[in-house]
Amino acid sequence: MTRLTRDGERFDIWKEISRADLSFLTADRPPQVGAAYRKVLANANPFEIDAARRNLLLFRELGVLSANVEAALKEMSQAAPDKPAALPVRVILFTGHMLDATSRDKDKARFPNTPEAVAAARKMIEKVVKEEMNEDGGVSFGIAGGACGSDILFHEVCNALNIPTQLFAGVAGG
Repeated sequence: MTRLTRDGERFDIWKEISRADLSFLTADRPPQVGAAYRKVLANANPFEIDAARRNLLLFRELGVLSANVEAALKEMSQAAPDKPAALPVRVILFTGHMLDATSRDKDKARFPNTPEAVAAARKMIEKVVKEEMNEDGGVSFGIAGGACGSDILFHEVCNALNIPTQLFAGVAGG
């Protein structure tokens, strides 16, 4: 995000965080790293601090540049206390096959319009949606087209599982 400073200069927080990140990666003096983050974090909001913090936590998890990680995290904790980030909204974006037209060659079938094929597709879709529901954050809603076939099955499965869906009507012809 670009902001204007008091003297009218442009201030790009992400560019400044990247400068602190460069210091983190190249400096061999942790206090210097801490100072670089302290300077930039004075102008950062909690989202920006949390984004930088998550990057450093990856280095901590890998056990890389540990002294620099701790110096930077100390400054971040002072700028914005460490708190668990809210889980993101999880969305399932679904796309699949339409039912085969009756004129389609049987040897080139993709999604035959038979009760057995429809039931099998519904079961597969339901299995995957339930697996997604069990992930951290669950599922907030689903998005799919409205084509006759697996798109409709997806909306039906979500409805049965109390997951709201949104119909996506794309633009044809690119």
